[in-house]
Amino acid sequence: MHPANWIETARLLLRPVQWYDLSDLQALKADPRVFAQMYGGVCTPLRAAEELAQDIAFWAKYGVGIWTVRARQGGAFLGIVGLMEHPEGLGLALRFALWPEARGRGLAREAAGPA
Repeated sequence: MHPANWIETARLLLRPVQWYDLSDLQALKADPRVFAQMYGGVCTPLRAAEELAQDIAFWAKYGVGIWTVRARQGGAFLGIVGLMEHPEGLGLALRFALWPEARGRGLAREAAGPA
């Protein structure tokens, strides 16, 4: 059984981002296979930490935000999915980024719509 703020799907565990996830997020956001095409591009470790702080604050303020996506079996970190404020002030945007090895299996769709 997982804490109340976790979501479990058939294949995934989703949890709001937290400082515990920093090293996983730094690796994901530094990889050009994942973040080269993302708004803002590849991140330095410092920038990834700053973004994590912003994501945690967003959760505290709005009760929604970015979730870590982990494999239900074994807990491997697969990426992120969730809502964030669009950088150009256009409201909320769905954001997702998965390791290339996790793509093509419908995991982003499963993570984005588990309810």
